[in-house]
Amino acid sequence: MRNTVFLHPDLGIGGAERLVVDAAVGLQNLGHKVTVFTSHCDPRHCFDEARD
Repeated sequence: MRNTVFLHPDLGIGGAERLVVDAAVGLQNLGHKVTVFTSHCDPRHCFDEARD
């Protein structure tokens, strides 16, 4: 198992945010421990996978 960290300033709805979320979920599905650090994530305006 590898530990992976993503740093992204905002996890709202957008193309770069979609790529970060997809990469994080994909790595988790492969058994990696993934942590995402962000300064802003509004649960009312983000992808479903970013809410937990």
